[in-house]
Amino acid sequence: MNTYDKFQGNMNFVELKIDYLYYVYILLCLIILLMLIFFLIKKLKKKENLYISKEVELITKLKSLDFDTCETRKVLYEFTLLAKQCKSEDNNLRLERILLKIEPLKYQRKDIALSKDLKILLKEYIDDLAV
Repeated sequence: MNTYDKFQGNMNFVELKIDYLYYVYILLCLIILLMLIFFLIKKLKKKENLYISKEVELITKLKSLDFDTCETRKVLYEFTLLAKQCKSEDNNLRLERILLKIEPLKYQRKDIALSKDLKILLKEYIDDLAV
């Protein structure tokens, strides 16, 4: 008599049926949910970084403007375009005042050298944007 027969004689084998399909569905749903959350977070960070990088790019372009050149109209046009894209509620009134001061200079036939006060005003505005 072998040991298998002794063991089988004591107790009958009971077949257990476990439905794994339910657990597989739950696992798949959790994996899909985690992937969605991961991609949403990644996409939101990308949009935020895109906005920040665009603003930083505009500010660096503003800083690179040379107000001492003889092409003052071109520089003032560029300043106007870049500053309007970079404006916020905090500096909106200040920008409007600056634009009113430089508007007559943009439409002159000949390039005129900018006054020191106007150069200082423009540079201060750009420096305040960078902060």
